[in-house]
Amino acid sequence: MSEIERVTELFSFSDSAWRPFAPDKLDELGVTPNELWHHAIAEYAMSQVGLVYIVDALRTQKIEGGIVVLSRSDGARRSVVTVRPVADVVTMLDGIPPREGPLGPYWWLNPDCSAHGVRPLSKEEIPF
Repeated sequence: MSEIERVTELFSFSDSAWRPFAPDKLDELGVTPNELWHHAIAEYAMSQVGLVYIVDALRTQKIEGGIVVLSRSDGARRSVVTVRPVADVVTMLDGIPPREGPLGPYWWLNPDCSAHGVRPLSKEEIPF
């Protein structure tokens, strides 16, 4: 079983083993409004600051593996869109500069975690 298949089976918003980082830590890192979650075998990030944080943790062997999880929220219901190893996402983003936003640098990612051809959401598509 691949790492992605294993993590996809493990990851669930209702599984208490997956725990979000504290909001003050996300603010300190400049990750907010994105989230960082932790499990014994995986962590994920969606902003440049979060991605760099996870890559550094992998490089210094503070964690054994890292993944990026894109999720969709429909009110109280959340669902996983895709799961990719951090190394794959870093490779996919190579040479693509992040956008500057009011909360720091970030990428708009396609459902496969690539940043090629990504367009901003229209007013009608913005969920909140």
